[in-house]
Amino acid sequence: MVYRNEITNAAVLKKLQEKIPQAQLSDDVRKQICEELRALPSVFASLDNLDTAIGFLKTAGGEPIAKLGAFMVEVLGIENPILSQKARQTCELQHARSLWLLLSFHKSKLLVDLRQPTEEVFETFPDNLCQDIPDNAKPTFEEYMKHLSIDKLHTMLEILHELLILVIAVRQNSDDKDYVDTENYCLFESLKQYIDLDDTQWLDGPSNILYKHGAYAWVMAYEALCRKIGTRRRN
Repeated sequence: MVYRNEITNAAVLKKLQEKIPQAQLSDDVRKQICEELRALPSVFASLDNLDTAIGFLKTAGGEPIAKLGAFMVEVLGIENPILSQKARQTCELQHARSLWLLLSFHKSKLLVDLRQPTEEVFETFPDNLCQDIPDNAKPTFEEYMKHLSIDKLHTMLEILHELLILVIAVRQNSDDKDYVDTENYCLFESLKQYIDLDDTQWLDGPSNILYKHGAYAWVMAYEALCRKIGTRRRN
């Protein structure tokens, strides 16, 4: 189920930030946008259009508080650019990064909900960075997640997803002088270094979960979150 190839990465978003200072969408707005985008084709279409907009804005810049949807219609000539009414009403150019990360995260969750294989969820990953977690490491990872609250597990999922698609998924050329083979880097050590939080002790995940296990670890964590939420509702 391949709809698109992601072209936005950390370097592109850094250029966007330099042109237009970026801001976070509120939790309430993020939740409503996801509720309005329940169909995968709508998510993929919105992401494709947002990719186009970010590619333009990282070079041309713009007024941070200008409406993102209006810009995509009037300047880029894209009809129905974002298939969420809340996003069209709320999102400004300064929210382009936050919206892109949200839609990418939402897309991955929907793909897992539809029982798509991990290789399809993270379709841009090279094969060497999309390996299953060894059987002897899974019980430790499950135990770690069992002790996380729903809120912390959800936060970990969001941060890990960002690290995966913006950093780990970036293909490197092994012929480059500065090439570094990262597949055996510790995933949770990098996760703690990636985020700006005072307290990262709760991110002390298993040291034997490596970059190459990251995609499978994310899917496993999302499935654990769904089970936790289901148990809370039943109780």
